[in-house]
Parts: sequence; structure tokens; C-alpha cells
Amino acid sequence: MTIHITQGPPLTDPEALSSVAELRCELHRANKTVQRLLTKIAQYDEVGSQMVGSVNHILTLHVQGNITGLVEWLDKYLSERPRVRERIEEAIESKNLRRMH
Repeated sequence: MTIHITQGPPLTDPEALSSVAELRCELHRANKTVQRLLTKIAQYDEVGSQMVGSVNHILTLHVQGNITGLVEWLDKYLSERPRVRERIEEAIESKNLRRMH
């Protein structure tokens, strides 16, 4: 069994608020938090959509047997993301070093 612990924004105990001013202050804080979280969700949704599109394209090329197109697409993808390529190369190098020792 895996236990996931997620830390979220601080929550306010409604019983601890004793004035309208405190309530308004907490409402403003909560609204800012909600807006920030909605922005993050939109960003994650965009990244997820891009990933699904990329995987779909890769699978289509594979099913078509278009190895040349697949290699060209992957080369272009990695050329546009040098940090991704660097991390992959480092992971391969680390794996090879572990095998040697």
C-alpha cells in the first residue's frame, strides 16, 4: 500500500474568525490561492494535451511502420529540447557505469 501525502494551501478555521474584516481578509487570500491553482491546472492541462498528441503521433508512425518518420520526429523533438536530451544521455551514461562496477 502506498501512502501519498500532499501539502496544500493553508486552511482557515471558520470558527477562529471573529470579525467581518478577518473574514474578508481570508476570503481575499482564498481567492488568490484558487486563482493560482486554476492557473497551474490550466498549465498542466496544456502540457498533458501536448504529451498525448506527441505519444499519439509516435504510435501512429510506429503502427504505419514509418521508422524514418519516427526517427526524424524524435530527432526534431530532442533538438528542440536540449535539456531533455542531456538528461537522457546522462541517465544512459549512469546506467552503463553501474553495469561496469
